[in-house]
Amino acid sequence: MYFDSLLMFDSALDIHGGSVASTNSIPLGSRVNYDDAWNSHPGNSNIGAGNQVKVGFLINDAVVSSGAPTLVVALQDSADNATFANILLSATLAGATLATACGSNTSGYELEMTVPNSTRKYLGAYYTIGGTGGFTSMTITGGILLDVQTNGVW
Repeated sequence: MYFDSLLMFDSALDIHGGSVASTNSIPLGSRVNYDDAWNSHPGNSNIGAGNQVKVGFLINDAVVSSGAPTLVVALQDSADNATFANILLSATLAGATLATACGSNTSGYELEMTVPNSTRKYLGAYYTIGGTGGFTSMTITGGILLDVQTNGVW
């Protein structure tokens, strides 16, 4: 995955201890300079008009400590950068699947989502750990993708 450092939710954020919001939110910018869209349509950033925008997450170091933990990644949006709401949820990722993908001689679990066109002004992410048991370690890196990787994760 190719990320721009200014368009990142997180870089190797430790999420093994419980559910947590992303460290950063991504402002989608003001649209008052062209067609005054924020004032006439304040709930719609119109992101992705013409091309779909992708966000990606790379999960590393997922080590199951016990039980059957799970992870759900939520893409969130906000109008004011304070109150976020889920706009898209990943499938429930099983801890065993993540542990295998992050085991020795592998490089992590890759997850991509397409940002809906009706997204509000700010994007964020929320990582929910559920199931039973837990993880002894797990980190996640995520943000807007500059390009989709097709040759495997390194």
